[in-house]
Amino acid sequence: MNKEIVVGFDVDGTLIDEKNNPIYRNINLLLDFHSRGCCVIVASGGGQSYTESIVNKLGLSDIVECFTKTNLPYMPDIWFDDQDCSIGSVNIRI
Repeated sequence: MNKEIVVGFDVDGTLIDEKNNPIYRNINLLLDFHSRGCCVIVASGGGQSYTESIVNKLGLSDIVECFTKTNLPYMPDIWFDDQDCSIGSVNIRI
């Protein structure tokens, strides 16, 4: 049985900078995980609607699921964030 790998990304400081500009190196990483068949989720402490608005702005709404950090339906296998955290099984600060 193959388990789909779930990879998650934070929004602020991870996918966009403090001026709301895209951080392309991290977006490209997200796209790479998606192209390899991973389930990609994006979440923010700012809420689901905020997360969805940023994902739409970045043109990623067709390939990611959006959530609030405090209300994830499952634990990601890998989580990328600009802050130290313990959201995923493996957490990577970028």
